[in-house]
Amino acid sequence: VRMNSTTIIFIMDSDSSPWSQGVRHYAFSADRKKFDQIFANLKASGIPYGDEWDTPDNMKGPTRKAWVIGAKGKGETVYFKDPYDNLLQIITY
Repeated sequence: VRMNSTTIIFIMDSDSSPWSQGVRHYAFSADRKKFDQIFANLKASGIPYGDEWDTPDNMKGPTRKAWVIGAKGKGETVYFKDPYDNLLQIITY
């Protein structure tokens, strides 16, 4: 669901595809300046983050891997969890 020019909400149904297994998350895009601010705040606050959706607490990141494809193509991304254990992704293109 595209909310506006900078916000897309992904809603995934459960099925047998590998992309639906454990990849349920909220993804947000940000310009480079905002992305860097968010990542700096994550580090400063001590919130665990990661460079992979399945290791959102490995304290690596952000990363720009070949398979990190968002709605606008390849992007640099970081994952973390909110206090309710929802997986969040911030991506910049």
